[in-house]
Amino acid sequence: MKRIILLLMLLLPSSLTAVSFGYSLAPVGQFSGSEPYGGLTASAILSFNQDHAGDIEISADFTPYGTFFESARIQVSLPMLLMTDHVFNPLFPNPVVWSPRIGTGFQYRMGNEFNLLISLSPFAFHDKAYSFEFFSPYVLYEILGGKWGWGIYVMKFSCFFGGAV
Repeated sequence: MKRIILLLMLLLPSSLTAVSFGYSLAPVGQFSGSEPYGGLTASAILSFNQDHAGDIEISADFTPYGTFFESARIQVSLPMLLMTDHVFNPLFPNPVVWSPRIGTGFQYRMGNEFNLLISLSPFAFHDKAYSFEFFSPYVLYEILGGKWGWGIYVMKFSCFFGGAV
């Protein structure tokens, strides 16, 4: 028993160094529920490896008109594939990995609207400390009302620090 505890104590610090934290900003537009809105999404991201598989993202949407705070969301995302040699390399000054992503999560919108969401980021790229996503649509399903909605991130920029970078 002592050996197992000692082994866990030795392995725990090394496993925590693989975790990195990040933040993200993105313009967003959404059409669901009571009325459509456009605004800015600010996110905090927890990443467990350098491929950003299983990233957990907590975000809030803010809009300059009406209510300032519009919605909050939690989402988990996975890359569908990872490619280092791709046709998009000339668009970036440094080598990047093309990693189209799929995600799922839950959103709360002001006015007691609860949504399930599924997102797709076909143009997602990352390098050691940054990730970029362009034209990333998502679909919403309002749980209480049974209505469908949608939204899109025009460009999402994320910066990571610590651990996995």
